[in-house]
Amino acid sequence: DLSEFYVYSPSGTSAEELAKKVGIRWAPGLDTITDPEWVWIGCKPQQLQELALQMKGKYHKALVVSMLAALAE
Repeated sequence: DLSEFYVYSPSGTSAEELAKKVGIRWAPGLDTITDPEWVWIGCKPQQLQELALQMKGKYHKALVVSMLAALAE
């Protein structure tokens, strides 16, 4: 049961599609997710700075885990 998980993406499109496919909640914005225990970040390195600005001041009690998506050459 994944119904207590949220997924977010800046455009909203991919997150909404994923939510429908796997039965999780779609968050149209980070303000809709309140007081999580965990925050899992999966983004491209070039997106991290903008995401950090959006997350600033949120999720103080959460354990944050980052899985940056990148390819090593």
